Amino acid sequence: GTSAQQEGVPAAQRRHATAQGPTASGVRLGKVTLERPAVDLFTRCELTVELTGIIRNPYDPEEVDLEALFHPPKGPPVRVTGFYYQPFRWDRQHDIEPLGHPTWKIRFTPRQAGQWSYAVRVKTPRGVQTAPGGTFDVRPSSRRGFVELDRQSGYLRFTTGQPFIPIGENLAWGPSGQALAAYERWFRELARQHANYIRVWMAPWSLRLETKETGLGRYDQLRAWQLDYLLERSEPAGIFWQLCLLEHGSFSRTQDPEW
Repeated sequence: GTSAQQEGVPAAQRRHATAQGPTASGVRLGKVTLERPAVDLFTRCELTVELTGIIRNPYDPEEVDLEALFHPPKGPPVRVTGFYYQPFRWDRQHDIEPLGHPTWKIRFTPRQAGQWSYAVRVKTPRGVQTAPGGTFDVRPSSRRGFVELDRQSGYLRFTTGQPFIPIGENLAWGPSGQALAAYERWFRELARQHANYIRVWMAPWSLRLETKETGLGRYDQLRAWQLDYLLERSEPAGIFWQLCLLEHGSFSRTQDPEW
């Protein structure tokens, strides 16, 4: 079985229980909750969105297309797509378990300080609905932003201009049944050696979201939560990721085939 199954969450719980109708029906856009009224520059702003009604496949934008338009103090707005989200809980003594009911999220990292505004809309085959918008403040910070390619020099740099020299290793995937604990230990050990970089595989047996078990066009919510968890745990250690979305077996019928 997959590492997710070995960590105690049956496959049936990891899949979205949806109606079997042809498409979304009676979907209503409800309350939009801003996680924090103020965030630091280059940190996450998060909206939680209430959607009610019958949704056959929450991963299909032809059925439900949720998005927010974020307006910066200067410049053009930024359009960000929302996503279906199931929270989980891991107390380290027991299995990982679902925490509460699924919901919808919109996450965005602002690149400008100052006051931002936002508006939320959802599009379904029956039309478009909008929700009242709001504002949040972005405070200046010492964060350096994203790692980007400077196309002029060919080197990596942060958004704020400082160079990024990756020092680390290919961690690929963790051991089955205890991947989270293993990664946390690796993060601590790498931080002690002043490493700042890892390469992680979204392999079918590890963190791949779309697998043979989920079926085409559906995603593993537990693995999505695990990926979020690991990204959040690596941030205090100062570790940046190269995330491999596919691996070689996805393109081969002979070498580790996952065709």
